[in-house]
Amino acid sequence: MNKTDLGVMTNIYLSLFQGMLFWPQVVKEEPVPEGKALEEKVEIVVSTVLGACARVS
Repeated sequence: MNKTDLGVMTNIYLSLFQGMLFWPQVVKEEPVPEGKALEEKVEIVVSTVLGACARVS
C-alpha cells in the first residue's frame, strides 16, 4: 500500500478497537476496561494506526 487508503485504515482502526475492547468481553467474558487499563488499550490502538499511516503516506 503506497498511499494511505482511508477505507482500509478505517477498517483496521475499527478492527483493532473491536479486538481490544469488544471481543474480549463477548468471547472471554472479561470485564469492561476502565481507567488506566482503558487508556492503555486506546493508546495502543491509536499509536498503531498512526504509526501505520505515517509509514504509508
